[in-house]
Amino acid sequence: MFADTPARKVVISLSGGMDSTGLLMHLLAKDCEIYGISFNYGQKHVIEIERLKANIAYLNENKIHIQHTVIDLSVLGTLYNSALTDPDQEVPEGHYEADNMKQTVVPNRNAIFSSIAYGYALSIATKDENKKEKVSIALGVHSGDHVIYP
Repeated sequence: MFADTPARKVVISLSGGMDSTGLLMHLLAKDCEIYGISFNYGQKHVIEIERLKANIAYLNENKIHIQHTVIDLSVLGTLYNSALTDPDQEVPEGHYEADNMKQTVVPNRNAIFSSIAYGYALSIATKDENKKEKVSIALGVHSGDHVIYP
């Protein structure tokens, strides 16, 4: 999780899946000010972003407000060989550790998302040049992803 307590302000990469939603709730429980970012990278499973928007609407209805932006990186879907983004490939079914699930890898996806989150956090931290703020970044990624990555 965090090496120490997160800063009051946190940039979090939100997919709408269980891992990032659980991390979001953890950070809200720690009374963090959330700057959420999500990515449209040309993925076929846009249902996660739809679920995320529903979760954010629910939080807003309950007076928990977070800033959120969906960043359009859909060009990645045209560049990468992945069943998650290529319209000519079927998304395989099965357990995520199965050999056929390697087709769903989007090369370097989390590193790209991390770089964008880091740049956003730096921008927030240095917005007021007279008062530099500490800003954490948070990524809720599945710890088992290493099994299928090359």
